[in-house]
Amino acid sequence: QGLDGVFFTAGICEHDADVRAQAVQGREFLGIQLDSRKNASPMFDDAGISDISQDSSPVRVLVIRTDEEAMIAAETAKFL
Repeated sequence: QGLDGVFFTAGICEHDADVRAQAVQGREFLGIQLDSRKNASPMFDDAGISDISQDSSPVRVLVIRTDEEAMIAAETAKFL
């Protein structure tokens, strides 16, 4: 019935507020309402997730921390 969320993760998307802002710019018609203050300084919970959308936004905009190197190492170890 529509968009539930926008998720930013890994590398640039996890660390660059400008990239996140540009990615959602002009997409308000989808229900995306980015909170510029939260986007500039994401506050991560214990699970490594930060909600950077406005409280009233019908679409959640989340930044999710990842550890790509650990994932690659774990998958590689399965083959050794």
